[in-house]
Formats: sequence, structure tokens, C-alpha cells
Amino acid sequence: MWLRRAQMLCCLAGLSLSLGVMCLYAQEGPDTVIKKKCAKDWPDDFRMQVHCIEQQAKGLKSLSSPVDRTISSQDHSLLRVKCENEWPDDFRMRAHCEEQQIKGLQKIQSPAPQDMDSKDFSVVMSHCTKEWPNDFRMRAYCLDKQIEAVRTLRGR
Repeated sequence: MWLRRAQMLCCLAGLSLSLGVMCLYAQEGPDTVIKKKCAKDWPDDFRMQVHCIEQQAKGLKSLSSPVDRTISSQDHSLLRVKCENEWPDDFRMRAHCEEQQIKGLQKIQSPAPQDMDSKDFSVVMSHCTKEWPNDFRMRAYCLDKQIEAVRTLRGR
């Protein structure tokens, strides 16, 4: 329980991922966590354990990569916390989650479509932000679907 609280404090403080990982695994290194996870997931399949370890190591390396400079540190901290909470012991899935969140964030930061007036776009953006305050991927999906619906209603 204490270790989990330390992780959350590190993440909420917006510290780097390497520090967040160090906070989470203060007692065990990431390699040990990965090996334990893969042994638990594939107890009687050593080939899959090796594959799992390789995939987890790739995910960990991806998480250690520099942050996308187009994303604010606040937004990056928000998406990082979301992905860490969803995938606390799965570096591969956490890296995938972060990639999807970054793509969603980039999409919602794009300008409004040219065929849509600013009032409709503002209503749509507000709706999707309320629906998905902490999930940029789902907010982008919501935005796409709402824009599609506005176009249908407006006969465009």
C-alpha cells in the first residue's frame, strides 16, 4: 500500500517516468518485476516467458524515451497516470496506452474542421471533454463521432 502511494505522489508531482518507475519499484527493479509478471502469465511455457520479457523490455524502453515536446507536462502527467493505473505491471501495454493517448491528444488539439462553425465545434468539444476528462483517446473518438453527427444533422 505504501509503495502504491509513493508511486501516485511521484506521478502527480509530474516527475519523469524514470523516477516514477524508481518510485514504483523502490524495492524491486523493473527487470525483476518483468520476470515475475512473465513467469506468472506463462508458468509452464518458457518460450512465451522469453517472448513476454522481450516485449516488456521494449515497452519499458519506449516509456523511457523523451516526452513528445508538443504535449504539455500537465497533459503528459495526466495520460501517464491514467496508463500507469490501467497497466501497473505491464510496461508493453502501458507504452501502447501512452502512444494511443498521445495520438488522441494530438487529434483533439487539431483545429476545427473547415465545414463546421465554431459554435457547433465548441459544443462538441465541451461535451467530449466532460464525457472523457482523463482519456484523450476516447475524447478524440467522441469528437469524431460528434462531428459526424453534426454533419449529418446539418446535411453536409
